[in-house]
Amino acid sequence: MKLHSTNGTPPRRILLVETNHDGTFGGSHRAMFDLVRHLDRDRYLPVALFYEDNPLVNRLRADGFHVLTWDEQWRREHGAHARWFRPRRLMGFAEAITRRVALLRGERIDLVHINNSPSYSYYDWLPAARLVGIPCVTHLRGELYPINNKLIHWLACRFDRYIAISSYVNGLLKDAHFPCERISQIEDGVDGEELVRSVKRSPSSVREELGVTADRLLVVMAGHLRDWKGQDVVLLALAALPSEIRSRIYLVFAGADDPHDVAYRRRLDDLVRTHNLDSCCRFLGGRRDVPDLMNAADVVLHASTRPEPFGLVVLEGMALGRLVIASALGGPLEIMTDGGGWTFDPRKPAELSALLWRVVENPGLVTAHADVAIARAQEFTAQRTTSRVQSVYDELLA
Repeated sequence: MKLHSTNGTPPRRILLVETNHDGTFGGSHRAMFDLVRHLDRDRYLPVALFYEDNPLVNRLRADGFHVLTWDEQWRREHGAHARWFRPRRLMGFAEAITRRVALLRGERIDLVHINNSPSYSYYDWLPAARLVGIPCVTHLRGELYPINNKLIHWLACRFDRYIAISSYVNGLLKDAHFPCERISQIEDGVDGEELVRSVKRSPSSVREELGVTADRLLVVMAGHLRDWKGQDVVLLALAALPSEIRSRIYLVFAGADDPHDVAYRRRLDDLVRTHNLDSCCRFLGGRRDVPDLMNAADVVLHASTRPEPFGLVVLEGMALGRLVIASALGGPLEIMTDGGGWTFDPRKPAELSALLWRVVENPGLVTAHADVAIARAQEFTAQRTTSRVQSVYDELLA
């Protein structure tokens, strides 16, 4: 671990906090993982804090990074943000802030970087940073939930910087009257070399495991099973195809169930049964080998039914040279330009049906977009993202 930079001054210590605690593991975790790994440690020394243990914790520790997990602390504090003005709640806030102040001082933190929306952390990390006298940044990677309480909105507007991961997210912040002069738009990126290195198996071995013959179109959709991710739209599109076309497609869903939405998984199972889709689709559950699956795919599919804040899986599919078909809402529209893939209206499953049919009958289309997709993905690198985030740190710590 470096204690001094090349110019003799100690690197500034950055606390990066991932507050997700719903039992899932996804794009925000991977984006923070890349940011921690690519920070210039001559200038910035990252300390990573996750509210829940996840597969990236041990990987970061193995690379020599200081990583904290707060499973127990979060469970102790759970619910502290509800019903503000009850005395016990106020006491809970005070304890949470005190706990964070102690950590910031104990770790000698110079800047707090919240990896999530300003809808969170305005009541704990932000006041703790103020008490210690250091800047606090929030990184909006998901939806911006409405803040109707004027006091809460005033507090949420006190962050030193708001990082928006797309023009769509930038617009959400501005529409919600967050201070425009403190918004920085910095798109997420992919470490292409790391992504390629994470591919451990050949496409043929993946197909063999899945039982997919070479003459079938392998379509991979990676993402948690949530109602807005659009797995139901995909099943309806598959069901609308003629049986002879459908028999030439094999669709796999790689993603864990949402523990808070059992009804949605039941709906997906019902769609499979109702339309007799068992022979052409499969739910794999949560997987650690998603890069292998995507690399083996003919088509990487994205189908969110509400605007995607960015669409990291879209970028990963393009970086691997896959044909990507994505929902024409939010971030993917900003990524998929100049022929880097296809988009469709998720409110119209027939549009997706037509695109899949087209690929089945013209298999050469699978590779026709590869060079353009890879070139476009190279404009969104993790290194570029990190460099721009470091510029925010430079400004706030000057």
